[in-house]
Amino acid sequence: AESFITLGKALQEVACGKPFFGGEKIGFVDIAFAPFICWFHTYEVLGDFKLPDEKECPRLRGWMKEVCEQPSVKSCLQDPLKV
Repeated sequence: AESFITLGKALQEVACGKPFFGGEKIGFVDIAFAPFICWFHTYEVLGDFKLPDEKECPRLRGWMKEVCEQPSVKSCLQDPLKV
């Protein structure tokens, strides 16, 4: 979970309040991390892993939602409950 908090802080620092790492538009870094989002549920169910909640890591949770809503990403990612 500590790594995700660090990632959330990096996102806040780099994006300066914008929705994506590169700013207003989804970019390379966002796309590079996007495939992992659909696996988080599986990690929590099968492993000893818990993703930080909205209170602990609001920026990261917001980013995940924004990325998953992008048509280019949405059409490629699996449903987390089916992974």
